[in-house]
Amino acid sequence: MTARPLRTALVTGGASGMGRLVVDRLLAKEVEVIAVDRNADALAGLPDHDRLRTEPVDVTDDRAVQALAERIAGDSGPVDRLVLAAGIASGGPLLDEERQRFRATMEVNYLGVVNWVRAVAPAMAERGSGEIVIFASTAGWVPTSAMAGYCASKAALVSFSESIAIELEPQGVRVVALCPPAVKTPMLDDFVSAGALPRKGLEYFKPIAPEVVVDAIEPALKGRKIFCFPGRGTATIQRARRFAPGLTRRALRFFDDG
Repeated sequence: MTARPLRTALVTGGASGMGRLVVDRLLAKEVEVIAVDRNADALAGLPDHDRLRTEPVDVTDDRAVQALAERIAGDSGPVDRLVLAAGIASGGPLLDEERQRFRATMEVNYLGVVNWVRAVAPAMAERGSGEIVIFASTAGWVPTSAMAGYCASKAALVSFSESIAIELEPQGVRVVALCPPAVKTPMLDDFVSAGALPRKGLEYFKPIAPEVVVDAIEPALKGRKIFCFPGRGTATIQRARRFAPGLTRRALRFFDDG
């Protein structure tokens, strides 16, 4: 079946960070955009646009997500592209981290993606066309000290993305998982303040601009690979962890501030 042209896109975490940048890019492409975020005040701060619809919802509430997806399908028609950018930072030594924060990280970063895929992907598969873009991370490939909860949530996304990509490809649904390194966003500042990312390491491995990540989406969707590693040298980091895990761990210890 021939893929539908991109007409409608839904972006989670669309009120801030890279999700907000995705919204801006899509609006510039003459696409109808639904920006979803749990922060209603931040959504209200988005520019008034006749092709932008905002919907406050918590991605961890599977029933609310399903209800919203059904309402959007009835009001706006099929979602052609689902961009899953909602996420939270979680960092610091595991033994010091609050249990609820650890749980929330997995619920937002991983299960929030699962909820939206389950709500939107069936209609994509039924009509034989659709695109799903998942914001994962190199943290899902390279476990890092003082980031156990965040790395675990992103590792779950890496595995989930590959599984559904294989499952949905025969039904005409394209799945891409973005796996950037550190990105210059407010979330990065949260990690540093929590002691999760050593400043010494960030001085050597410079964080990339959000635009580098977002601008990688279109080329990645046109390709055949499931995983996209935005930024120069990012794929090398993933390969190093895969083929030389011991050396990678020693390198990470070298860049630790301690």
